[in-house]
Amino acid sequence: MDKMIRLESGVSFTPIEYTFRQYHEDATKTADYPARGDNFVYPALGAAEEAGEIAGKAKKLWRNHGLTGLNRPEGAPVITDPAVIKLYEGFLKEIGDCLWYLDAACFELGTTLEEIAKLNVAKLADRHERSVIKSIGDDR
Repeated sequence: MDKMIRLESGVSFTPIEYTFRQYHEDATKTADYPARGDNFVYPALGAAEEAGEIAGKAKKLWRNHGLTGLNRPEGAPVITDPAVIKLYEGFLKEIGDCLWYLDAACFELGTTLEEIAKLNVAKLADRHERSVIKSIGDDR
């Protein structure tokens, strides 16, 4: 059964399969920043800024509503409080903004989100196999 997502605006949709390659093709159409093609600083700083906004939404969901998770065993969360809905939708939008900057950073570094995802899963699998997944440090 597909998950249905309903936005505060009343719009409902079923997410579609969407690859990182498709995302890059679509997101690139909106990429307009100084020295694009030779500027990894702009997307790196943008990703950091958006990550801070994601953290801010999480903090407000926790502080104002006591939420640290959305307990959603059957798909999209059932949220009725308008304030929580607004924060939840804002959280999703900030994640999307962060994804845009991460895609731009990949472009600037000559790689793709798909390649980074593959590298990350391989790194995590290796750490899990060696039982150092919860250790400290980059090279463990």
